[in-house]
Amino acid sequence: MALERRLPNPPPVAIVIWDSGDQGRRWSPAEKEVVNRAMNALADHRVRNWMAKNVHFERDPPDNTSPISAGGTTLGDANKLRVKDDFFSSVTTTARRENLLAFEAGKVFWVVNGLTYPVSKDVAGAMKTTLHPPNGESLSGTFDPDAASDFAHVFRAQGFRFRIPQEDKDLREKWETEICEFEKRVKPFL
Repeated sequence: MALERRLPNPPPVAIVIWDSGDQGRRWSPAEKEVVNRAMNALADHRVRNWMAKNVHFERDPPDNTSPISAGGTTLGDANKLRVKDDFFSSVTTTARRENLLAFEAGKVFWVVNGLTYPVSKDVAGAMKTTLHPPNGESLSGTFDPDAASDFAHVFRAQGFRFRIPQEDKDLREKWETEICEFEKRVKPFL
């Protein structure tokens, strides 16, 4: 933990692609700043750089699903993160925005890069409930039963470089194995 505090934060990066969304919805400078800050909260510079260069951030009106969502499974939509009004109005903490952004970007990474490997449900569940400071927010309230979502929890955990749990030896070993598998699978794309 002390070593992690001494590691320098990577320099901020800027998002490259800002798309107008449904109904010609446009980004305001303040909205762009909020999204850039949320992305730059990620400690893993490789993940941040990949997101900044490869994800199309699309501005959409609200819907009944989520304040931010991965674009979809079709090739044309797969690289999009759809950011909706609720991301700015209903999501009230910075940590929650950062969590949701990292998680949904993980889904985009999974689809865009054609990943298909099995992620441990136990580890994905533990990563899902891991608290992201400063407000101690987790994603425990989300319902996400698919492989892309399991991977997205690993993507989020690696992106924020969550501390590996030490109390449960079995979970620690599974977590370490999952991070090693993640590194092996994603390295060619970063």
